[in-house]
Amino acid sequence: RDRFDSGVLSLLISLTGIIAMLPYIALQIVGIRYVLDAMGFPVIPSFIIAYIIVALFVAFSGLRGPALSSLIKDAILWAVILTVVVALGIRFSGFGPIFARLGPSHYLIPSKLMVGYITLAFGSGISWLLFPNLLVGLLGSKSEDVIKRNSVFLPFYQVWLVFLAVMGLVALAENLVPSRVSSLAFPSVLNAYFPSTFVAIAFAGIVIGSMIPAGLQSLGAANLITRNIYLDFINRRASERQQVFWGRVAVFIMIVASLIFALVPAASGLIFFLLTFSYAWLLQTLPAIILSMYWYDLDKYSVAAGWAVGTGLVTYGLATVKFASSLLPWFYNMYVGLLGLIVNLAVMLIVHAVVKVLKVKVSSRLTPQELA
Repeated sequence: RDRFDSGVLSLLISLTGIIAMLPYIALQIVGIRYVLDAMGFPVIPSFIIAYIIVALFVAFSGLRGPALSSLIKDAILWAVILTVVVALGIRFSGFGPIFARLGPSHYLIPSKLMVGYITLAFGSGISWLLFPNLLVGLLGSKSEDVIKRNSVFLPFYQVWLVFLAVMGLVALAENLVPSRVSSLAFPSVLNAYFPSTFVAIAFAGIVIGSMIPAGLQSLGAANLITRNIYLDFINRRASERQQVFWGRVAVFIMIVASLIFALVPAASGLIFFLLTFSYAWLLQTLPAIILSMYWYDLDKYSVAAGWAVGTGLVTYGLATVKFASSLLPWFYNMYVGLLGLIVNLAVMLIVHAVVKVLKVKVSSRLTPQELA
């Protein structure tokens, strides 16, 4: 709004953030559902329980709840994952036998998907900077030193992904998941090789680990609804109490809406793709949020045109694969989000050239000095 002096563009970017949060929140709810599934709960009750857990946690704990709970979550999950890796490493005399039993086809990237993996890695690496919940965490931090310290330790959490991938290979080698639903791999490994007490603690850690990001994501989207829609377009004189109330209402709305994505094909097993849907839509806000801070004469017409084409292409691309994946088989298996961003930038440059030729007046509430 301040950069382009445009309420309409602000609304479009806000709606993008809100919609992009839906599959990400659904990812957490589906994750809880699979834990309950591994415990023997039927599917529908599992979804209902997962929804209630996340909704109540977010609505009544606010930002402090996820912040404080993350300490417990980190301790439990690190302890669980390290214990599982060490215990199974001893049981199988290392993981070499697991790799040998499965063969390279199970753990090497197929050549036909190489473009997809490269573009997905590149696109996701950019788009995580655009998540609304990231700003909630940054603006809610005690100081900039806390942000710097957390940024240093953040890459260590990616080590989890390697361990969890190995657990998936163990589940395949031992035929622990007959339906080959990848989301049941880790719970199945826990159930197969560890005592019930440890499994209960591990499942509790997974549920807590799902609630915390769902909380921050819901709060980030709720803030967009409250501040950028309700306050800007519905009730400009809303009191702080009214904003808090509608923020809590928005949390429930977001979680209910996210259940739609809990029903798409990706949620039936490969729930990782739910996250990549979020990446794809958020990538289309890159020119408005990041490029505009460095490109002083970038205008709202160019940004809006690029956003419209890029977002439309992403949505169309996901629809063509029936929301089961984010890699497009009809375009070299390329990641739909990066393809949308490339087209977005191309359209933006063309429209910007037209605007410059027509000498359309570009307005901004911020001066170049303020942007710098």
